Order: sequence, then structure tokens, then C-alpha cells
Amino acid sequence: MKLKDTIAFPDEDEFMVSEMIDKTYQQSHVEAVLRYVKNFDTAIDGGAHVGLWTIQFSKCFERVLSFEPSTDTMECLDYNARDLRNVETFRNALHESSGLRVSMSNDAKNLERKNTGARFIAPGDSVQTVAIDDLELVSLGLLKLDIEGAEPYAIKGAEQAIRKFSPIVIFENKFHWNRYGFARSAPQVLLAGYGLRFYEKAGCDEIWGPI
Repeated sequence: MKLKDTIAFPDEDEFMVSEMIDKTYQQSHVEAVLRYVKNFDTAIDGGAHVGLWTIQFSKCFERVLSFEPSTDTMECLDYNARDLRNVETFRNALHESSGLRVSMSNDAKNLERKNTGARFIAPGDSVQTVAIDDLELVSLGLLKLDIEGAEPYAIKGAEQAIRKFSPIVIFENKFHWNRYGFARSAPQVLLAGYGLRFYEKAGCDEIWGPI
């Protein structure tokens, strides 16, 4: 673990360190999605990495649940959130089912770039999955997903919560879910089927919310 402006990053990372600006990451995306949020009770940060979005969410939500499956980034997330009493961290991969076993992988391009934020789930047994619907939430105002292609899995696993709470959803759209055999429009079709609609794009992220 190494520190950059008091923020912890994995030793091997260079790319995500270079993307941080004033201790924030994609701050314009954060601001864009927060404009739509009306329920500031609970936020989920799926694919929290070292917690740069989590830190921002902690300033306005009563409770933040942050999920990061990679061991070294999870250690950094815990360090960066150590003084945030409203943040709970989990070393799990969000999925449609709880209790599955997976591992974390990366592709050659991002290994060369030393981008620890581009890791994705692959066959293995080092990480356990969890479905959002198994968390027994009593409220959900915001669901953020940046999980490198597993977004359709996580959305399927959050169907009941999405239908019940109609949260604002922001997810990264780089079509990485094709590595798991999902159609190009898989997340959009699922969210529309659960009663949400597209609001706007923030860079490579899509923001969805209640109709």
C-alpha cells in the first residue's frame, strides 16, 4: 500500500493514482448523479476500488455500503474509510446470487498500464459473491456499479430492491459484459424492466432512475 495525497492505493497501481484529482475521481460524474437523488438514506458503491466515490457518498448519505473484491484494493478502501463511521466495507463481488466463488483477473492492456481498477471476476474461488437482494435493505437511494462487465449480474441480483425502492442507478457502460456473454443492451433492458428509465450520460456512465 502506498499513499498519494493521504489516499491509499495498491503498490502496483499507477493508472488510478494518475486519475485522482484533488482526492477525487470522476467528480463530475458524482455530481451529475447526486443531482437526481432524493433519498439520502443508503447508497451502494459497487466496485468501490480504494473508495474515492465512497468518500464523496459518505458526505451526503446516512449509510454507505462499499463492495470491493480485490484484496489489495480492499485494504486501501478500509484504510481510506477508517474514520467514516457511516461506511461499511465488504470484500465481495456483487452478483445475481450469493455464495458463489470467483477470482479476480485483469487483461494484458491494463496489467501493462498498472490499472488495478480494471480487474474483473473470472472462474476461481478466492472471492465470494453477494446479491444485493440478500442484504435485506430497508432503503436504497443510490446504486453505483463499476464492476467491469458484471453489471447485468448485479442488476439481476438487485431486482427486488430496485422494484421496491426505485433508486437512482449509475453504471459504467463500456460493454465489458460481453465477456460474460450478455447482449450489448443487457443492463438497459433489465433496468427498464424493473421500472426505471434513462436520464443522462456522464462520460462513460449512464444514469437511470424512476419513470
